[in-house]
Amino acid sequence: MAVGSPAAECGHDPGSVSSPGSGHMPEKQVELTRRRVLGGIGTIGAASAVAGAGTMAYFSDSESSNNNTISAGTLNLEPAGSSDGGSFNIAAGDLAPGEQTQVGYLDLKNVGTVAGELDYNITDISNNENGRNDAEVEAGDSTAGSGELSNFLQIRAFVDRSPGAGGRDEDVAITSGFVNLSTGRVNTNISMSPGEEVRIWVDAKFASAANDDQAQSDEAVIDVDFILDQQTP
Repeated sequence: MAVGSPAAECGHDPGSVSSPGSGHMPEKQVELTRRRVLGGIGTIGAASAVAGAGTMAYFSDSESSNNNTISAGTLNLEPAGSSDGGSFNIAAGDLAPGEQTQVGYLDLKNVGTVAGELDYNITDISNNENGRNDAEVEAGDSTAGSGELSNFLQIRAFVDRSPGAGGRDEDVAITSGFVNLSTGRVNTNISMSPGEEVRIWVDAKFASAANDDQAQSDEAVIDVDFILDQQTP
């Protein structure tokens, strides 16, 4: 009886053995490599599960804040009376050359919720002739329908921040002394807080000149706007 080779007795074909450098990995080695890969993936998954379980274990609570609103403030300047009573205008009469007089005051109030800066704008100056006498004509007044008083008139104004205290306080100057009348806006940089009330005192002066007789019996009418602008943040 022929004795088979050991390889034949084991049922293994010698021709099936991979030669070194053939590029094929033995079957057992492939199996072990797969196990290692699967084991590594299992380890990562288990670690992730443990980390997730730890995070979810803490207490948690939440609260909602709804209907939150933001609203705009107001900037509102209103007249608050004058030295002439309920009307918001002032007047002075019988002024002669070289004289100055206190015309009166105007009260203003910031009834808004935003601070502002107060300016004024002389929008119009007109003159009423009120007739001409001989002295006016002799002084060169040749315009029967228009007066000349504003040509000789000067004004001075300042702010009293305590209008309810009585008296006359010259807290902040609006003009630099007596100034000639002219139209236009003047920035005063006078601040007014929300709810604050101020009093504007006004004085007038009749500047004397060689031809000031032209203004006899004349009347000057001055229109002024007071403006409250929001202060620059």
